[in-house]
Amino acid sequence: MLGGTTTLSGTLDICIADIPDDTVYLTESGPGNESPGLGSIGNGSVIELVHGRERSTVTIRHREKSEMFTDLMEIGADLARRIKLRHQCRYEWFFAPGQGILELKAKPVSSCTAILAGNRRLGKGFVSIGSELLARLGVPENKGMPVRIVYGSRARTLKLYIPSNLLENRLQLAPPAFRYWGLVPGRPYRLRYDQRSGTLTVVPFFNAPISGISRETTDRPTNQA
Repeated sequence: MLGGTTTLSGTLDICIADIPDDTVYLTESGPGNESPGLGSIGNGSVIELVHGRERSTVTIRHREKSEMFTDLMEIGADLARRIKLRHQCRYEWFFAPGQGILELKAKPVSSCTAILAGNRRLGKGFVSIGSELLARLGVPENKGMPVRIVYGSRARTLKLYIPSNLLENRLQLAPPAFRYWGLVPGRPYRLRYDQRSGTLTVVPFFNAPISGISRETTDRPTNQA
């Protein structure tokens, strides 16, 4: 990691896009992002992009701030391959303005607290996660992708449903899923998502009991949300 008192840092997600090989596009998230971040890197700046032992000289371009809940780096496929960056993966970034170096380190695990809510209209083979919560957890916005959910010794793989309300910050499950895991609707839980395995681990607050035996299944959707 870069040293020095002026080093800036944060997290971003990688998007491999059809852009020039020597150019990187940065987009800062909008909601709640008031601290100095990627915008501190001047538009048109030529910097060294570093990931592990790999490095490349690139030109920084900025897009307008968006309504996304996480910062984004767009990078060409060839450059991503050379410095070993992966599409839709999360990285910590560190920038030392005096050195002109932007260093990236993989951050595959993200965690946060969220309310678990019941949704009777949701197919029992689905889990509904809003865009804001997806961003906090580092879950790619890929509708229908499998998400392996673990609570205690019980695990099950559900398909991702993304509600249209961008500000939805709850995780919603059908009533049978609450019964399977012994979860309590309306209660906050600690969530931890690992991008490497696609596993979302649910951890109770206040020493709530965890019940169930080890088992994993993949449900088919019975109705649409």
